Amino acid sequence: MVPKLRSLLVALNVCGLAYLAGYVAGVETEQRLPGNAPRLLPPVEHRAVGRLTDAHLVFQQSQVDFGKLVQGAKFTRKLPFSNQGTDTLRLGDIATSCHCAWAVPSVTGVAPNGVGELDVNLDSRGLLGPIHREIYVISNDRASPTTQIDLDGEVVAIGRIVPALLSWEQLRVGQSIRRTVRVDPLQGTALNVTGAISSD
Repeated sequence: MVPKLRSLLVALNVCGLAYLAGYVAGVETEQRLPGNAPRLLPPVEHRAVGRLTDAHLVFQQSQVDFGKLVQGAKFTRKLPFSNQGTDTLRLGDIATSCHCAWAVPSVTGVAPNGVGELDVNLDSRGLLGPIHREIYVISNDRASPTTQIDLDGEVVAIGRIVPALLSWEQLRVGQSIRRTVRVDPLQGTALNVTGAISSD
């Protein structure tokens, strides 16, 4: 084997082993829940907020029910919180169980008895059926350095396409074929089809 080619293959093998090791390490940071996709565990380090203190993060609401959300729509809600401790509250990383959910705090530093808001968002694109998502807020609260916010609800389709799969069978060159698709809106909803887009 040519020496340069042998060196290249060795380098690729090393990279492959490093990638595999990283993949295995990543899998170990996941927690599998029955009937749900893997979710990332909340961060356990608090370097972003410094040492833990007697600040105390309190949300007025830690469980959010967004009800029924039409697929493709976005849900947003502002959750008020306060610092009921004796030290300045500092917010650090915010982790979520899915890339479809995220949250942004209005402030990252709150004096004792001060208040703020957490802007919680959920993008329902690609989701369907009952949904449970979690948001983890990291702070310098000694008693509870990780605060969990639960999002629950159901994502529903705006309508039903019949048939859902079209079969073009075997077409000869120059031959054309026509198929009819029916779009049924959900009961109690109005649906106006303005066009159709092909993936090709």
